[in-house]
Amino acid sequence: MKLNKLTLVKIIAAFIISISLINCGGGGSSGDSSQEGVAEGMQEGTTEGTQEGTTEGASEGVTEGNQEGSQEGFQEGNSEGNQEEGGSESGYTISGSIDSSLIDQLKINKVLIFEGTVSSDTITTGIDPVLTANVSQNTASLLWNYSVNSEISGTYTIAVMTSESDFSKGGASIAVNKIITANIPAEDSYQANFTADNIITVGANGDYPTPSTAYPYVEDGDVIEIEAGTYENDIVVWRQNNITLRGVNGKAHLHASNTIEYEGSNDQKNGKGIWVIRGDNVRVENIEFSGATVPDENGAGIRLEGENLYISNCYFHNNENGILGGYGTTLVEFSEFANNGYGGGYTHNIYIGNYTDKFIFRYSNSHHAKVGHNIKSRAAENIIKYSRIMDEANGYSSYGIDLPNGGDATIIGNIIQQGANAENNKLISYGAEGISYDSNSLNIINNTIINQRSSATYIRIAGGITANLTNNLFIGDGTLVSGEANLSNNLQFSSDPGVVDFSGYDFHLTSSVTTAINSGTDLNSSLIPSLEYSHNSRYSERENDGHIDIGAYEYH
Repeated sequence: MKLNKLTLVKIIAAFIISISLINCGGGGSSGDSSQEGVAEGMQEGTTEGTQEGTTEGASEGVTEGNQEGSQEGFQEGNSEGNQEEGGSESGYTISGSIDSSLIDQLKINKVLIFEGTVSSDTITTGIDPVLTANVSQNTASLLWNYSVNSEISGTYTIAVMTSESDFSKGGASIAVNKIITANIPAEDSYQANFTADNIITVGANGDYPTPSTAYPYVEDGDVIEIEAGTYENDIVVWRQNNITLRGVNGKAHLHASNTIEYEGSNDQKNGKGIWVIRGDNVRVENIEFSGATVPDENGAGIRLEGENLYISNCYFHNNENGILGGYGTTLVEFSEFANNGYGGGYTHNIYIGNYTDKFIFRYSNSHHAKVGHNIKSRAAENIIKYSRIMDEANGYSSYGIDLPNGGDATIIGNIIQQGANAENNKLISYGAEGISYDSNSLNIINNTIINQRSSATYIRIAGGITANLTNNLFIGDGTLVSGEANLSNNLQFSSDPGVVDFSGYDFHLTSSVTTAINSGTDLNSSLIPSLEYSHNSRYSERENDGHIDIGAYEYH
């Protein structure tokens, strides 16, 4: 083959550069090198099943990633730097979608790629991956994805895995949720999607016409996909474990127009709620519940009697209770609760029972509870963050948040508003019915709390507990605290200090609120707000310029 002069010059130049890199210790990346910015090209999926209403400011590429307690710390959004080992700059990727039934929202999720064909047992007992990718959730579509740059080819095993903290080989907390054996082509991108093993479809064109007719055929671990539409008076008691109940192509609406009577062992007449969940580790996604009433006036959209319930992108409205009960961990995210309550003060938008170890309410919207509370929880640990809890103009709830039995509570980054017609003059109440737990603490950090009632006490603390109140913005007259509290860098204004749209309930800061900007107290890492609530029932990344602002929103 003949070489012209230009080609020969290029070859010589490339040879000289390669020698220079070797002498300088440059060249290829080692397994410890982190390739940043590989989240580009990640599949974002469709927008099916998004929460109704607007999604103002929803960030499609943010990472919270902080670990909250021993079981949180999952990746919240698209992740920069998700290629941790063996990366390249070829532009080729291994990527795909992951069914939510294979995700643990309370742990860290990753995709690990291993050379050859290996089993789940081999992975958990100790073997090094050649590539590692973080798993991320698109905050608009709520679909899960992964992506990693790659130059590998041949036979590899791709595994979706979860861990509480440690992905080192042989780690005791590692779980392999699913594996795929793939023949990855050379010099090309490769897509490997992780789907559920068994999907049952419900709807006019599905396997079964309604959830109740599908119920007898559901087994542990199944995914039940319910076509969007209204399912009238279709009452179910779910006893299976590890199932996912999911609306598709829009929300599936479970509406009870008739009172749910009680009649012995008849599930359709369970006397409790539209869905009674007795199985453990159940996920409910993209479902709407309305109209639940029972003879004792304590009906619920979901009555929870099993351990560990995960609610995502659901809408509970006009029930006697939205959710009632709880065992183990209850997680509610990206969801809306409105106009629930019988009206006597004993039923609520959300009522979590005292058998619950942990209740997490995040990126959600609870408003207009009827006389009862927007959130009531007797759990041993409560984490309420980046959410909207409000009466607006015509609501008449009692408390915004009621934690009657104490426990460990973190309330961070929320917008909490009490309207002029509120039934009670307290916005947040802690320990009012007696402290029930050995471990008790209350941290109220970087919230924007608004009182529009004629008189109010923002926070009532009982039981001899000393709370920590830091960087909160209070708007409206009223006493800040009844009880013991350490207060640090909180601000109170008697009226609108100049937020974006006070009457429209947009409490983002403007440049007028100078005393709130860059005035916050630095906190330890677990209490620094990293996200902000975005309406409706989403979140966005909170900007961090090294100087924290007071309130739920950072000025920018």
